Amino acid sequence: MSFTPMPSIRSRLVVLVLACILPSAIMVGGLIFHDYQSDRERIIANVITTARTMILAVDQRLLVTRSGLSALAVSPSLRTRNFASFYEEATASLPELNAESVALLGADGEMILNTLKPFGAPMPANHASQLAQVLQSGQPVFADLFTGSVAGNRRVAVGVPVIHDGKVAYSINASITPDRLQTILLQQRLPAEWVGAIIDNAGTIVARSRDQERFVGVKVSAAGIERLNGQRESAVEVKSLEGIPALSAFSRSGMSGWAVALIVPSSQLTGELGRSAFWLGMATLLLLGFTFALASSLGNNIIRTIRDLIEPAVALGGGAPLAAPPPSPLPLPRKPAFREAAQLGHALHQAALLLGAANNALTHSEGRLSTILESAMDAVIVLDEDHRVLMFNAAAERLFGCSRQEALGTSVAQFLPHRRDDPATPIDFVNRRGDATAQTGSAEPLVGLRRGGEEFPIDAAISQFVENGRRIYTLLVRDVTERVRAHDELLRSNLDLQQFAFVASHDLRTPLRSVMGYLQLLERRHGPGLDPKALDLIHRASVAVQTLDHLTDDLLRYARVDGQVKPFTTIDCNEVLADTLKLMDAAIVESAASISAGRLPVVLGDRAQLVQLFQNLLANSITYREARPPQIRVSSEPGPDAVWTISVADDGIGIELVHHERIFEIFKRLHTTQEFPGTGIGLALCRRIVERHGGRIWVTSAARQGSTFSFTIPMIPGGHR
Repeated sequence: MSFTPMPSIRSRLVVLVLACILPSAIMVGGLIFHDYQSDRERIIANVITTARTMILAVDQRLLVTRSGLSALAVSPSLRTRNFASFYEEATASLPELNAESVALLGADGEMILNTLKPFGAPMPANHASQLAQVLQSGQPVFADLFTGSVAGNRRVAVGVPVIHDGKVAYSINASITPDRLQTILLQQRLPAEWVGAIIDNAGTIVARSRDQERFVGVKVSAAGIERLNGQRESAVEVKSLEGIPALSAFSRSGMSGWAVALIVPSSQLTGELGRSAFWLGMATLLLLGFTFALASSLGNNIIRTIRDLIEPAVALGGGAPLAAPPPSPLPLPRKPAFREAAQLGHALHQAALLLGAANNALTHSEGRLSTILESAMDAVIVLDEDHRVLMFNAAAERLFGCSRQEALGTSVAQFLPHRRDDPATPIDFVNRRGDATAQTGSAEPLVGLRRGGEEFPIDAAISQFVENGRRIYTLLVRDVTERVRAHDELLRSNLDLQQFAFVASHDLRTPLRSVMGYLQLLERRHGPGLDPKALDLIHRASVAVQTLDHLTDDLLRYARVDGQVKPFTTIDCNEVLADTLKLMDAAIVESAASISAGRLPVVLGDRAQLVQLFQNLLANSITYREARPPQIRVSSEPGPDAVWTISVADDGIGIELVHHERIFEIFKRLHTTQEFPGTGIGLALCRRIVERHGGRIWVTSAARQGSTFSFTIPMIPGGHR
């Protein structure tokens, strides 16, 4: 029997080769484009990272100055009003402050001294208005670029308050010239084409790595200021101040609100990438052309091989014997058909050899697996369907004090004993504990039993598979005695902390109340005979004592969040809100507040702490309100990742975006106690309670547009609202 190949096989092979190459060419083109975009994004990310590093260097520089000023603020010379001595201290500290000058302002805002002028010289009346905020808020201030009234040149400043007897008595301010800030930019050794700039809160350039004298004091565009105020980090295509197309990337400080912006010319950003993409495309085209030529050549060889193998294949199909190749290579016949057939036979022979090698490799692999199990730190026990031991590694021998020979074939119950009040098997114990851990995040440790009868706490995990129709279990066991001991010590520590909180509450507040009683008694008995200034001092002292009492109470509540650890139980947030409204009835009536609520979920939590959380958020909405009665709405909605989002929204005075993170820090206040009462602990306490419940808290707000405080709390698995 003979067979002649079809004449069109060559043309079909060419079509097949083209069909294989064209998708590859398209894919390579897509990969080149994707690689170009990825490289561009990587370069942009590197620019943003550089900006972030530089703003951290600026923050570090400002922190050094602020820390030095804080040290000067406690100078005894200020308390004794020895300004000449303080002038000498301030002058000596200039190198450590890395500042040009130090100025001292009185409580009335008038400049008392400035190290740029001799002590006792007349001081100008004008100074940076931002530094007056130190006297008003009692908080450190980073002043934007201004023209100094003494030196007459541009500079920025850092100001800190001096507190005497609970009041702001002075403001100490250190001025820094743009040249000093430019040094920070130059130390980063930016590429020659890059430009770095430090921008203050007003969007004004205060330092620049290039052409500083030309651009210091120039404001960035309105769009740039909007991006600086609305985002922490960003990158966008712009035109530089020199009119060059460029990439502008910035990173803003959460401490000062200033930003570092980097300007990278677009030609530098895209030029090298474009050249790389061009040469990569050319190399790809050459490679595809070579591949097509090689595929065509191989196709011709395949056609010849097919033609040579057809007759032997037909003969084999007809029952004719085909001799197997000898075990060692022999000279092959010259005819192509027999050559290919002989090569195929040798290939089969080599395949048999490789199969044997694979079996040997499998044997070695099993040996390595056995070695790994024997060297494992955790005990590994393999059980059959009846929970009898099939394998017992060396770690299991050490853990349970039982040899492998003694353990094989015995029930695992001798290592994981039955509980007297529970008939479940040890495997059920392990599975049940795994379910409890998945639902609650924790579970009581299991108990192991050593050969000598000693019980000890363990962690265990189990997996299973089916082999020949029978179920096989693999049990991993770890001794957690040290972890349980540490947990018990933590519980004892928490109890000690709780006891300390009770003692501190009594020992701190009792003297405060005694002082308050004495002040009230003094005012009743001797008030008519005292002048208005003395009565004002008594009133101020009473207010200070009340503030300290409230601060002590808030601090104790803050410390008890983790000190009074209670197991979480199922809590209906609707009942929590109802309890909170009862506690706040007087404040609600006094403010004429209107509070509405939607349906709230059922969660796992600490009831007392959730009441405290709702009480603080509602009190915040009632306190920071406009002149009209506040309108407050409490709502909830399911969110992604199996959490509830609960929100408290009001129509109060609102919070500027720059303060959204700061308000959750302890003692951070945006207003003085004369404007709004409070200790600066309430929102920090809220965040601590929410984090203990496995959630997070944030605020959505803008000035004069109300605030919405939202927090998340995990859903109960399989639970409901």
